[in-house]
Formats: sequence, structure tokens, C-alpha cells
Amino acid sequence: WGYSADGCKGVATKSLRVLDVPQFSTDQSDAFICQGGFATLTATPDDPNSDYSYYWSNYSIDQTTYPQPSKTGTTIYEVTVTDNNTNCEATKEVEVTVNENPKLQLASGVSTDVCRGSDIQLVPMGANEYYWTANGEQFGPFYNNDPFTSSPIASVTYKLTGVNTYPLPTNPSEFLYCMD
Repeated sequence: WGYSADGCKGVATKSLRVLDVPQFSTDQSDAFICQGGFATLTATPDDPNSDYSYYWSNYSIDQTTYPQPSKTGTTIYEVTVTDNNTNCEATKEVEVTVNENPKLQLASGVSTDVCRGSDIQLVPMGANEYYWTANGEQFGPFYNNDPFTSSPIASVTYKLTGVNTYPLPTNPSEFLYCMD
């Protein structure tokens, strides 16, 4: 309502139409990854016939993005979804947790020379599970820095694989295995 300078009353009206913001869900099933891995993050519209544009905070403009975080820990990605017909936007966050790969090493003091038939002990460090491979044969698993004892009869190269195991936050009875 308003009054003019001479006291006359005037009325102005404006109708507003309230538009819906985009309705969508995010899938972060691969958001618990090993260092150097890629996450798979997807924004899925509730209505498959909707005309939406997607913008992820890692600069992707696709419905699904595959970020490769460079640091361990948790990184938060945002997705902004825009309805191309109304220009209304909605934003959601998705967490990606990057778990550390093993940093393998052998205990010091182990000679690379051994007499034929003599025992040698190799003690790995840096992971919580280990496998040794030599001449196509695998030995293990070994846990918590358990030594691997061998009595080689010829020159041999041992390959060490370390595994760090992480329970998945969505299902603690399932695990993510990060290897080096």
C-alpha cells in the first residue's frame, strides 16, 4: 500500500512463482580410496528426465567425476547442480578419504650375501601385512613385522608386497587394501 502526496491510496501487486531447486542424490561408493587412486563421485537426478548441468569443485562439468586427491586424509568436493530451465541451483558435499599406501623398508643389518643353505631373515617394516615372492612362488601373509626366513641354494631376488588394510566406514566388515 502506498499514499500519494495528495493522500490518495494506491495498490501495487506482484505475483511470484516459486521454482523448485534441483533434486538429486550423490553416490560416493568409491570415496574411500588408496593414495594415488581415483574416486568415483556421481550426482544423480531424482527425475531422469530433468535437464540439469553439473559443476564439481574439482572443475569437472560431468555428472560423474573421477578426482585423484593428492594428499592423504579427507577432501571435500562440492557439486552444484543447475536446472537449465529455471536456473535454480542446489549444492551438496561429498567426502573422499585417501588412505596411505605402505612405505616399505627392510630392517637394517641384513647382508645381501649368504652362504648356500644358510638361513637369512628378512624383516619388513611399514605395512601391517606382507607377502614375499621369489621365482614365481608367493610366501605369506606375514603380519606386524614378522621375519621371513629363507635358505636359498642359488642367487634369488625377493619381491616384497606390503598391504595396509582399512575397514570401510559404510560396512566395517569390508576392507580397503592399499598395496605397495
